[in-house]
Amino acid sequence: MDNERLVITSQQELDALPGKFDRYTSIEIKINNSPFDALVINKARENSHVEAMENSHVEAMGNSHVKARGNSHVKAMENSHVEAWENSHVKAWENSHVKARENSHVEAMENSHVEAWENSHVEAMGNSHVKARENSHVEAWGNSHVEAMENSHVEAWENSHVKAWENSHVEAWENSHVEAWENSSTKALAPGVVIEKLKQEATLILVERFAVKIKSKDETAHVIETKRARHDIRSFTEFHNLSPKKKKITLFKVVQPATLTDFYTGTITYKGTVNCPDWDPDPSRECGGGLHLSPTPELALRYNWGGIVLKCEVNVDDIVIYPYDISKVRCRKVKVLGVHVAT
Repeated sequence: MDNERLVITSQQELDALPGKFDRYTSIEIKINNSPFDALVINKARENSHVEAMENSHVEAMGNSHVKARGNSHVKAMENSHVEAWENSHVKAWENSHVKARENSHVEAMENSHVEAWENSHVEAMGNSHVKARENSHVEAWGNSHVEAMENSHVEAWENSHVKAWENSHVEAWENSHVEAWENSSTKALAPGVVIEKLKQEATLILVERFAVKIKSKDETAHVIETKRARHDIRSFTEFHNLSPKKKKITLFKVVQPATLTDFYTGTITYKGTVNCPDWDPDPSRECGGGLHLSPTPELALRYNWGGIVLKCEVNVDDIVIYPYDISKVRCRKVKVLGVHVAT
């Protein structure tokens, strides 16, 4: 008997499906929802396979299995299994398992497991486990565990543990633990980093002699001391490939979905032109004293993953750069252009 193929375009059609199919059934979800309206898969139907296609927005729960393609957005909960392809965006909670390929973006929380391939971007939090391959980029937070292979890039924060292999690059912050092998490069950027192993021509770069503990180092490993880079508006725009047009650049802000207000104070609404109520142009100040925006949507989401991303236009004369962190900047005034849509 031939396999059956069903195309679902609404929540009602999905809910009407039986709990079990007599023959193998392929369920394709093709629906363009708003960022606030998701199609929810709340149970795994026996003998079926689900694929989310063409910018669909899906929430997968109850051990469901979803393949996400074509810029789809998936929220995976309760041990769900997701395979993300073609720039799809996945948020994984509660021990979910995600395989990310082809530039997909994954936010992994609460013990989720992620395998990242082909330039995928992963933000790992809450004890998540990530295997990064083929130039993938991982930001690890909250005791997450990362194994980096094949030229992957990892930023490790908050006691995360990283094993770096095959030319991978690691930036270690805030008491992170790193094992570096096979020509991997590690930067220690804050006090308290622990290098568990430095082997097989791995390189450790000590930035401004922060207190770093090296537990094991063989004779082929290298340790280099260097000064901390200082950034300004020119190096900020060059680093993030921002080309000012008429002295204006595009930056990104994450806001609360229901109110479009900032997460920190809840009092600044991002509509039209927004002026900072407590502007301070002092570059030595890192926090407060400005509207905080980031050069990419991914960096903006790092500060508040639960919000929506707004695209904003900013005059370079209204920006102040804190010289030691260019993941965000402080702005005097910004013009909201609209909600950022991933492409």
